[in-house]
Amino acid sequence: MRRWVVILVSTAFLLPIYGDSVVLQNGEEITGKVVAFENGIFKFEDGRKVDVDNVKSEKFDVAKQESKKETVSQDVKKLLQDAEEAHKKYPDAEYISLIDWGRYELTKEGHHNYEYHGAILLLKKEALNSANRSLYFEEGRSKVEILMARSISPDGTVTDYDPTKVKIESPAGEAEFYDYGKYVTFTIPKAEVGSIIEFRFKVNEYKPFDPKMFFPSWWFGGKEPVVWSHLEIAVPNDVEFFYKTYDIDEAQSKPQKIVGKETTTYLWDYRDFQGIIEEPNMPSWGDVIPRVYGSVFSDWVYLNQWATERLEKNMRLTDTVKETATKITLNAKTDEEKVASVYHWVQRNIRYISIKGSIMSGMCGHPAWETLQKGFGDCIDVAVLTATLLRAVGIEAYPVWIQTNDSEAFIDLPNFLGNHAITQIKLGDRFILLDSTATDYRYPYFRNDDHGTFIHNPIRGVVEPTPVPPAEDNMRNIRCEVEIHPDLSATLEQLNTYTGTWESWVRGWFRTNPPEEHQKFMVSIANGYYPDSKVLDFKLENTEDLSKEFRWNYRVKVTRFGTKAGDILIISMPDVEYEFKEVALPERKYAIHYSTSFCAKHAISITVPEGWKVYYIPKEVKFSCAHADYEAKYTTTDDGRKILFEDRYRRHSRKIPTKDYKEYKEFLEKVSAYSKERVFLTKENK
Repeated sequence: MRRWVVILVSTAFLLPIYGDSVVLQNGEEITGKVVAFENGIFKFEDGRKVDVDNVKSEKFDVAKQESKKETVSQDVKKLLQDAEEAHKKYPDAEYISLIDWGRYELTKEGHHNYEYHGAILLLKKEALNSANRSLYFEEGRSKVEILMARSISPDGTVTDYDPTKVKIESPAGEAEFYDYGKYVTFTIPKAEVGSIIEFRFKVNEYKPFDPKMFFPSWWFGGKEPVVWSHLEIAVPNDVEFFYKTYDIDEAQSKPQKIVGKETTTYLWDYRDFQGIIEEPNMPSWGDVIPRVYGSVFSDWVYLNQWATERLEKNMRLTDTVKETATKITLNAKTDEEKVASVYHWVQRNIRYISIKGSIMSGMCGHPAWETLQKGFGDCIDVAVLTATLLRAVGIEAYPVWIQTNDSEAFIDLPNFLGNHAITQIKLGDRFILLDSTATDYRYPYFRNDDHGTFIHNPIRGVVEPTPVPPAEDNMRNIRCEVEIHPDLSATLEQLNTYTGTWESWVRGWFRTNPPEEHQKFMVSIANGYYPDSKVLDFKLENTEDLSKEFRWNYRVKVTRFGTKAGDILIISMPDVEYEFKEVALPERKYAIHYSTSFCAKHAISITVPEGWKVYYIPKEVKFSCAHADYEAKYTTTDDGRKILFEDRYRRHSRKIPTKDYKEYKEFLEKVSAYSKERVFLTKENK
């Protein structure tokens, strides 16, 4: 006996739906094979069509989706054989991609098509989530077709996916992200450790926002091993195609080029990518995996013109925009003060919420007046508004696209550069950058993931690097006074000030957390000096005022300060020890990447308790390498009653190449060792 299931009709995209009949609203059942559901119409194998509005439900023969093991087909045998060989070669892998096949196509009509075929050997339970697949599409612009999806057990049993369980879902994001696109989601059944999942699908973008813009990209691998990765890119013969390859040996970097009657196809094959062994502070996976980027443009002219037309339209100076800008800058006396005023106002008055319904709003934002009126927008909306408000008070400013530095910016071929947008401003003869999406940065500091990357300013027609600020512009500055009492308890008072990202982080934490969390945090700090230590008081200054330096001061009664060993008291400097996990490896395959530069300063005064005297203080040091420097010194006052310590650590570079690793590692190890040096006191002779 065959089993049947009933599914309510609620989808509106192309899928191979294997229904066996539909039930109309009046109860009549129309039998026959349903082969597709597209644009609100059920299509039967014999050519009949039924409008969805007349359908109550559809019946599917689920028996056809049950696991089956008859004669094992040749393709299944081949996959099982490949899986066995791959597992022997990569026994510790979480999963292994046996097939990683993709094809991009730009048609003569301007459609953008993508087809993918994947087969994955699941080797650990952490890999089982790979059976949950999501395919993005936009109604009215693109459609998805699932060609096949199945699991293959080690004994050759094949279990096809159940098309009745395919769902259409909206993106599940945080409250500040909204997207008009949707996802086709489905799960491949019987995905177990040791099994293979295989799937194939097509995405047809039949109404691209601009048919001329075609930027395919491909990575020949991932975190785990890949046996075979294959890429095809097809373009009409009259379209010139440009490409760049990275981290690929010369033999595999040049594609096979096949010129057909109407289409030219470029083919790459890459075999046996061994996966990635992670290292601390390494670049993102996408920046070290063999990869290809493509473009149909040889220069940036078309993209610049396209974006400039739309951005300038969104930056129209309405009366509301001009009035708001004038009000914001009312007390500003210089252009720099005007910039700071606008920057801080947008940071605190325009909430980050992303609502995108088209490439126009996604890449060029909404009109400035609209974002101002709504009081929210995403990065490009905020960049457009910031630039428009500045223009309203006579400051030259531009919204620009930027690739945040958590992955490399691809600038060798024209493309939509970046995943973020900020504002570029001209002050006198220099340009500066500000990122108004970051709510706690004090002018002129801007977000650390905007440092040391690239921007594209389409209005100016330039692609240029962003600076890595001086180390002192991302600084943690600690001034601490400790008075050790005769019973070896101590009173510690510390003032913390910051610049740049450090100031933003700390200010933001205190601003967004309630007072009870502040108190818990302070208790943990006190107990970090010694258990059962007490917070006497603490004070925050300028938490809300972005125009002023944030300051954080506290006093702690430390239960015990130092370690007593007979007539010796061993003292370490509070909050001074440096640890550098990024140089734990003897050698590295990948460069070290930080988000930005860094500086730390300490100025510490320790009053020696009565009955004790200084026996030993470490010597003064100065270390340096190509990317950083460190200096520190201990002194005592003339009467010997106070120990004074000062140090300064500066890392100027955001990236440390592998060729410099040995020197850099040695430098950091010396800094770390010195920071663990101790001061020794002895009892005075009576």
